This record gives sequence, C-alpha cells and structure tokens, in this order.
Amino acid sequence: MISFLSALKDFPEAVGIIALSLALGHVPLLWGRVIILSLAVTAALYLFRLLHFDYGALVLIEIVLLSIIIAKLTNVLLTKSIIIVTSSTVILVALKYLTGYFNLNMDSFNMIGLLRVLFMIIIAELVLIFSKPIQDAWKRYPKIVFLKGSGF
Repeated sequence: MISFLSALKDFPEAVGIIALSLALGHVPLLWGRVIILSLAVTAALYLFRLLHFDYGALVLIEIVLLSIIIAKLTNVLLTKSIIIVTSSTVILVALKYLTGYFNLNMDSFNMIGLLRVLFMIIIAELVLIFSKPIQDAWKRYPKIVFLKGSGF
C-alpha cells in the first residue's frame, strides 16, 4: 500500500518542477496558480501510484500531464512545453544527485526534499530575472456565471 507521506514528498517537488518549467517557458510565476497546479498534479500522481505503475512510467506520466496542463493554461506550445518539463525533471534529478553526493541532506529537509525545491525556485527566479517573462503568457478564460441574477 502506498502511503500518503509519499504524496507529501511529491508536492514540493511538483511546485519546483512547475515553477522552473514556467520560468523556462518565459511565463510569469503566479504562485497561487503554481500551488493549485502542483496540488492537482500531486493528487493525480498519487492515484497513478495506487495503480502500481513503475517509477519510470510515473515519471513519463508526470512529464506528459504537466506538459499538457502548461500548454493548455499558457501560451507555450506543446512541443516546447514537453522540452521544458523534461529539462526541469532532469534538473531535479541532478539536484537529487548533488545533494546526496555532497551530503546536503539534513534530517528535516531530507523527508520532504525542501532543499532541492528551494534550489529549483532560486533557479526559476534567476531565469526570470535574466530573461524577461511574457506579460500575457497566461490564457484568460471567461468567468463562469452561476444562476444569472441569483447573487452567486
């Protein structure tokens, strides 16, 4: 049985991957949307883990899922979205290796992986500082009107 603690570890990593992917796609980081997207992706990946997929298949599912979500919600093309999500995942793997190699795994940071996520967010902010983000990169969707005239 897959524990819920694995989903807690996946949430900060999803925040880091989404933030870095959006930064590489020159999309401004709106942290409310990043947090909501990472919660949705973490819940979806948790459901796929319950189906006992292999880890490699889960990584491919995550790359495809994030690529489609970023392409649908922003003005980034799907092919570019696949490239930037894959590169963000490779950067996460490299940071996992480097933190393990240099023994940067502190006890409190090791469980959730906050140190790697902190590095990914710093990289994302540096990318946005050196390359100007596109102003209207997020797609606008019309507001949904519930029961016209009812006050909702």
